[in-house]
Amino acid sequence: MGTASKLRFSILVVACITLAISSQFVFASAFTPIPVGGRGSRGATREGFFIEYSSPSGRTPQHSLSLSSKGVYIDIGDNDDSSPHPLGDTSFLSHVMLKVPSVDQTVKYWTQKGGNIRLSRPKDEEATNGNVELLSAFVELGCAKGSSSSSSESDDDESSSSSPPVCFALELVSTSKSQETYSIGNSISYIGVSMLLQFQNNLLGAITGLESPESQGDEPNGIRVQSAASAPGDFLARLALKSNNMEATHQFYTTVLGMKVKAEDSTMMALRYDNDCFSGGVPTTLLFDAEEGEIEAGDCFDHFVIATSASIEDIHSRFLEDENCGRKKIFMKPTNMFGKDVMGVMDPNGYKVIIASA
Repeated sequence: MGTASKLRFSILVVACITLAISSQFVFASAFTPIPVGGRGSRGATREGFFIEYSSPSGRTPQHSLSLSSKGVYIDIGDNDDSSPHPLGDTSFLSHVMLKVPSVDQTVKYWTQKGGNIRLSRPKDEEATNGNVELLSAFVELGCAKGSSSSSSESDDDESSSSSPPVCFALELVSTSKSQETYSIGNSISYIGVSMLLQFQNNLLGAITGLESPESQGDEPNGIRVQSAASAPGDFLARLALKSNNMEATHQFYTTVLGMKVKAEDSTMMALRYDNDCFSGGVPTTLLFDAEEGEIEAGDCFDHFVIATSASIEDIHSRFLEDENCGRKKIFMKPTNMFGKDVMGVMDPNGYKVIIASA
């Protein structure tokens, strides 16, 4: 390492230490190019890492510091102090429903990565090998802060500060279609698994780049699963979908659903809820990749769920009154399902979004 390189590295280390002392921050490795910053900003790291930090209050915008061999990029976030959205301070990304030919094979893939079955439902009949096959299952990878939740915990326990966070989950449901006729479509871009799941016991390897991100292997249904740079938080770091109308998608998810844009350029947009609803660090990011062609729904992706402590009836009333929302986006009026108040809206890409009471 030359003198200039050593000096540059020393400056980066000092910057990290300074931020660690002055701010509450979270660290994430970033070995692939990732945009950093708010709407319209540009910045990327390659063979480097970035830091996101914020005040303890989730309402304070997160800031980003991108460090790499090419320099430093700092984004101070969006300082818009406009009135809060009713979903913004009360909601989090809960889970996504995926219909698959074999729940058992899909569960095996994720549990081999360290995932946990939060809840499962067996089929009525037994398989030929004598084992009961699964009709459905909720699978989560857990998070870097605290352990995974279990199905035996009560709702009161989950909401208490001492209980482990309820992490983002994959709701796997058996489809009647055979493997031969099953089509995944192209609506799912990829599922991102946090690199910190691999490097949680080897941060030096992550920082130096001496150890490369591992391959995520072949997901049994053909879904692309890849390593993703992320701050400590949910190990299911990203749910990435395709969009052929990024402008309308931006408008819908920020104005109608109250999410915050965490990164954006001409090819992608990353959104999250910035609040204290998720106690396990940084929650799962909803990401949209631009798609110029048609989006084929396929048989896999069904919907994803936003959980909220806000009143579903109040949210429904807002949809009816707000011209940016409109009645035409509502495909399911407020009702009660499985003991939860729920309603359903359709996004500009034709994706179903369920809003459910937490």
